Amino acid sequence: MKFSRLVAALAIFGSLTAVAAPAEAIVGGRPGGTASRVILGDMSCSGTLISPTWVLSAKHCVGKGDANSISVNNEIRHATNVYMHPSVELAVIELDAPVGAAPVAISGAHLAPGTVGVVEGWGGVAQHHFLQPQAADATIQRRVFNVPGATPDQHLLEAWIDRGRITHGDSGGPFLVNGQLAGVTAYSNQGNNPAGTVAWYVPVAEHLDWIQRQTGVGVPAQSGAPAPLVDAVQHPTQAPATGPVTGSSYIDSIINYQFSSV
Repeated sequence: MKFSRLVAALAIFGSLTAVAAPAEAIVGGRPGGTASRVILGDMSCSGTLISPTWVLSAKHCVGKGDANSISVNNEIRHATNVYMHPSVELAVIELDAPVGAAPVAISGAHLAPGTVGVVEGWGGVAQHHFLQPQAADATIQRRVFNVPGATPDQHLLEAWIDRGRITHGDSGGPFLVNGQLAGVTAYSNQGNNPAGTVAWYVPVAEHLDWIQRQTGVGVPAQSGAPAPLVDAVQHPTQAPATGPVTGSSYIDSIINYQFSSV
């Protein structure tokens, strides 16, 4: 689909991941390790640079406003094309010229329950008046469908968030395992208590063919097998027992369903 209207602010971390945060990001997180980052527009969504000219994000981030210039480590680009997955929360965005920031490697691994990863986002912590990327840990709990607020047959990875909280603006951001992109942030329990402690991710390994067809970006072979599917209506999500969050940082989430998109 030819690019016409894209989310007015998609922030993408170049060397690791990308996130856009208008006001908040990972709450109570730690400083993120991403040196280069991409910012598109002025709304709250995130994405990940997967090649010098392609960004992977969430489908619901597309069409939320007029496109603005994209800044990648002070390099200015524009989005020329966007392709949305027909059934899951994925979209790929083509830039009008390559950028120098290092893309994130795509993971082909199917993630089992217990897998620990890192999510990053724009923090409320600022240095010299600029927001700093923040990070939190996330642990896969199960592979689910029928998540309230999501497309019922969409397969998602449910994760508990530790040492941080997901909140508005993290949609489309990355779930990183060993520095590789293994999931795309789709939803969080932002409307529940304790908010931001559970998030749902599109498993990248299940959509490698689609990503390669749309972008031409090389993808790895799949490894492992998908975890068994659990019906999230019959077996409702349990939020982790957790104490109060300390610190002043924030990671943004996506939407606001019963379980909101981040």
